Amino acid sequence: MSNNERIELVRDLVRLAECGHPDNMDADNYSAGADYFDTLAASVLEAFDYGQLVKGDESGAAGEDRSDVMRELAQEAIAPSTHDRWMIFADLAAYEEDDVDAEHAGESMMDRCLYAIVEIGYRAVQNYMEELDESADADDE
Repeated sequence: MSNNERIELVRDLVRLAECGHPDNMDADNYSAGADYFDTLAASVLEAFDYGQLVKGDESGAAGEDRSDVMRELAQEAIAPSTHDRWMIFADLAAYEEDDVDAEHAGESMMDRCLYAIVEIGYRAVQNYMEELDESADADDE
């Protein structure tokens, strides 16, 4: 994976996430939200390398459901420290997510914080995969 490929994917994921734009998109000094997308981008590229995500296919090489893989990638990309999690939440304006106050988002504020971040990451990867699938369909025509 080249650094340019990763940076380009970070920009695509931010564009497709439909959330607040990270404060700093400079690759040498990412803000917390941009850093989350950088980690997510690296995980997405690795998932392509290992066949967990396949362009135009709803299941990867191991038969894993694409939706499950995308949600797992979005969740695992979240920084482990509480402070960093709240910084990501604020940087991406995750408090604007529709379901952040819903019962299924969890009882604690941290549960709701994580729920919102995962939903943003999942949506970004889902929209990215849809774009790839559409381009694959256009190539087939």
